[in-house]
Amino acid sequence: MSFGGKSWPIDSRDMNLGRYSVDSPDCLGGIFDLTQGSSIEAGGGNPSWVVGDTFLVCLTALICYQLSDFEMR
Repeated sequence: MSFGGKSWPIDSRDMNLGRYSVDSPDCLGGIFDLTQGSSIEAGGGNPSWVVGDTFLVCLTALICYQLSDFEMR
């Protein structure tokens, strides 16, 4: 995933949120298109995509790693 030209890795374990239901073979992805399956329309100040925890887990891990690396120097 990239924002503003900077790429951020997303681990596949963070992308897969698990099965849709106990009986379903389908899984839920961690990034949602708000225009699909809802009455939210793209534009008008509404986001088209929600990345949420899937992106923040990656970002938090990178920041914590960088801080711990910096403190060790």
